[in-house]
Amino acid sequence: MPDSPTPWELHRTMEALRHTLESGFNSLNARLDRVVSSELFAAYQQQVQKGFDDHERGLAAIKADVRPTRRNAMRTGD
Repeated sequence: MPDSPTPWELHRTMEALRHTLESGFNSLNARLDRVVSSELFAAYQQQVQKGFDDHERGLAAIKADVRPTRRNAMRTGD
């Protein structure tokens, strides 16, 4: 059986395959360490939305304060 691999060739092939898998898993782990969990991302998005809502409320309050002042100024002729 000249086409059959020897046990040593099988061993070398298996070791090369194991090394390839290990390096692939190591690079995957390195990438996963940089990934943000979906829970953390959702919490961040809620915080950003809350900030936008706070700014919009602040702008609405400023506009509400400015409008009566302008109306009064127009009535008095300032």
